[in-house]
Amino acid sequence: MPALVRIVGPYAKVFMYVDDRVLGLRGLTEHCIGETRAWAATIAVAEMARLAAPPGELAGFGRRYDIGGIVGDRDYRVIRMSATDIDGAYNAFDIDTLIWDTTTDTPVSPAVFFEELANGGPTITALAKAARASLKDRRNGLNAPAPEPTLAGIGPIRLARSTMPGKSAGLNFRYPVFTPGRFAPVHLVVFMPWQEFSRYLSQRGRAIFGGAWKEREIYGD
Repeated sequence: MPALVRIVGPYAKVFMYVDDRVLGLRGLTEHCIGETRAWAATIAVAEMARLAAPPGELAGFGRRYDIGGIVGDRDYRVIRMSATDIDGAYNAFDIDTLIWDTTTDTPVSPAVFFEELANGGPTITALAKAARASLKDRRNGLNAPAPEPTLAGIGPIRLARSTMPGKSAGLNFRYPVFTPGRFAPVHLVVFMPWQEFSRYLSQRGRAIFGGAWKEREIYGD
């Protein structure tokens, strides 16, 4: 598959790929392109700070966007994978998701699925408390950050896949676990079934959640 975006500068090269379903959504495609160009600019600044002069062999950075599923009639789970190859020696790989609203043709915050999701508010506090308890059970001595009751501190909020078509079974949170000698962190996935937070849902949220968790899709969430 040819790269949709190819940016080659004096310090780094950045490529972006999308699947055919992303291409079918013009607004989403344009969003991905803009996001990648901004990412490339950030990379260029970081590489210039890291190196005294342009390298002979450019560090390569790649990003790919795929549709992970459709929830309800309007919300697409978009999986964003970013990879880094610096000096041919280290490989960092990260997976994140965004929610694309096909009605407004814009990315949306998970806050739209709740009556309120203010930092320090009752909803985010309850979610963070439940995530901390679940993460504590899974850490087994591993060094993972503790979820905090803010949108930035709780970690990326993802709609989990469901056994019921067109629904989400709840929320997934991924927490990086750093280990000595490893460039890229592994992640622990904390799943929270929708029944645990159903009392906080907005009308839109109540419409999209249902079923049980469909575990372990190809992208690990």
